[in-house]
Amino acid sequence: MSTYESGPLRLPELLSASVKAAAEEMEAGRDLPGKLIQELRDSGAFRLLTPRELGGSRHLWRQC
Repeated sequence: MSTYESGPLRLPELLSASVKAAAEEMEAGRDLPGKLIQELRDSGAFRLLTPRELGGSRHLWRQC
């Protein structure tokens, strides 16, 4: 089960440590580090704004 499937509203809590750890690298390189991109992908974070018809979020935001 991906992190996303445990609930999209938990993503900030679950990913915050990784984002904070990569902050300096992101600022210096002006880009997302590959490791963080992979973690965001694995967690399902990128699916949040993708339409359901294209494999995105199956959650309705008003139900979260």
